Amino acid sequence: MSVQQVAERLDITQAALFRRFDTKQNLIVQALRWHGRSFSWTDTIRTEPSADRSIFRTQLVALARAVAEVGEMSVLAADGFRAIGVTKPIGPMAMEVGFPSLPELHAAVSEWLDKAARKQLVEGRHVPHIAIALLGGMSLLHFITREKNEAIGGEVDAYVDFLVGPGNAAEHR
Repeated sequence: MSVQQVAERLDITQAALFRRFDTKQNLIVQALRWHGRSFSWTDTIRTEPSADRSIFRTQLVALARAVAEVGEMSVLAADGFRAIGVTKPIGPMAMEVGFPSLPELHAAVSEWLDKAARKQLVEGRHVPHIAIALLGGMSLLHFITREKNEAIGGEVDAYVDFLVGPGNAAEHR
């Protein structure tokens, strides 16, 4: 979308847009900035893992979907930056607009999975690996579905089934 099209959609002049943002890059950064809104992963990660295995699985699917949301938003931010010629790696670009860093996200997911391990819902010694698999798998799943122009949808459930077993995390530790 051109700056002219943005100005037209906002019903202002292009000059007014540039007075507010100075450059096209500043406009893109502000458009992508998360502005204090929380990702669903922050709400999900604050929820205590349930000792009830079916509820835990539902929570794990919600966490996987939330992680996918972070990946999706990070990719959109990267695309926005690339559109204006900024070619930084995705991580710094995502942090610049307020998304969590991958180490921050990994630490939060690992902490949540540690709580699940204390309830014997996942194998404790595998927590860091499960967290990496969840983060990596959801990111890759997003890229694959994006390239195929498909929605992630039920793929999250299938991926969680692969990680923890269909419907029962304890059976496949």
